[in-house]
Amino acid sequence: LMRTTIKLTLYFAAMLATEGVQYVFAKNVPLTYITAFTIAITELKSLLENVDAGTGARLSKMIIDKLTKRK
Repeated sequence: LMRTTIKLTLYFAAMLATEGVQYVFAKNVPLTYITAFTIAITELKSLLENVDAGTGARLSKMIIDKLTKRK
């Protein structure tokens, strides 16, 4: 539970800092959304790795294969 609390605090601080930088320096660049997207992708990757480790299934590989499959 301690790791989760630290992670959430750091994510909140990153979002707050990014919002501040965007407000002061880059009003037309969506830095907050870029940061949120990066955090979301990191957490999704972590979740898929945990599912892979817990079930033995290669869920992350199956999802990547589906997304990159061309018709």
